Amino acid sequence: ESFFKNPERYLNSELELELKMLDLEKKSGSWRFYMGDASRNKISESLELDADKFPDGPGHLSIGTLYRVRFKCLKGERSSGNLLLSIMPADSGPQSTISR
Repeated sequence: ESFFKNPERYLNSELELELKMLDLEKKSGSWRFYMGDASRNKISESLELDADKFPDGPGHLSIGTLYRVRFKCLKGERSSGNLLLSIMPADSGPQSTISR
């Protein structure tokens, strides 16, 4: 079953998904990524990811772009408690843009 249907089943799990960036917001000392499920043609499910480390800033990331995202689900929810571990363009090789 997918993370978007039952996020509670993935509590304390590390996941890697292909997601489309919907928005990005700077919070006090961190960043919040709003990502959409890109497995279907339309974005019907979204996920919020937090990143406290972003060495070069997010200037090279683009809203509307598909990314391969690795994250830790800390609360079993889509709207909070998801820690971004790595993000890279979906069509890129093994180098990540951000990594812990």
